[in-house]
Formats: sequence, C-alpha cells, structure tokens
Amino acid sequence: MRGFEKFYTVFYILAGWVAVRFFLTDMKDIPDLLAFAGMAIVVYSIVKKKYSLARMASIGYVVSYLIGALFATDGLDAGGGRTNNLWIIWVVSYVILLLLGAYIEKKRVRALQNQKRK
Repeated sequence: MRGFEKFYTVFYILAGWVAVRFFLTDMKDIPDLLAFAGMAIVVYSIVKKKYSLARMASIGYVVSYLIGALFATDGLDAGGGRTNNLWIIWVVSYVILLLLGAYIEKKRVRALQNQKRK
C-alpha cells in the first residue's frame, strides 16, 4: 500500500465519522466508539500490512451506517419511550464487514504463499 492509499484509508474513516456524527444522526456514543475501533483496526492493519482489512474497516464504517439507516425501524419500548434499532444493525453489519475483510486478507495471503511456492 502506497503512502497515498494509507492516507486515503485513514481520511475515509475520519470523513465518514464527521459526516455520520455531526450531520446524519443524533447519536453520539455509537459513532464515536465505532470510529475509534475502526481507526484502531486501520492503524493495526497498516502496521501489519493487512491492507484488505484496513480498506474494509474504513469503507465498512460508512457502508454499515447506510445499511443500518436503510433497515432501521422506529418503535416504542414497554415504558412508552421511543426506540430505534439503527445502532444495532450498524454495529452488527460493521462487525460482519470486518470479518469479511479479515477473510479476504487471509485468502490474499494464502494466494501469495501458493504463488511463491510455484
């Protein structure tokens, strides 16, 4: 991964966090926690040269939010308070996308190892 791609990966998750946190939702904790976790995964992935995981972590932040917004439903809890399941869908889809990125990275490494053996 070239330096520009590393910058782009970090920038994408930061831009996604700003857009989601300040313009698209009233939630504060979930966007912050997911962005922090995503940035930690991006930095770890870049250091360990697991670039597929880094890309999926950065792109997955915004994509998983969009999935959550698409399938979110409003409701009422037992006490009559408003509820919304956007955050649950967002977190679960982000974890699934991260697992997909890890799987892609594992397949990429295996393909490189097989190519070196031949």
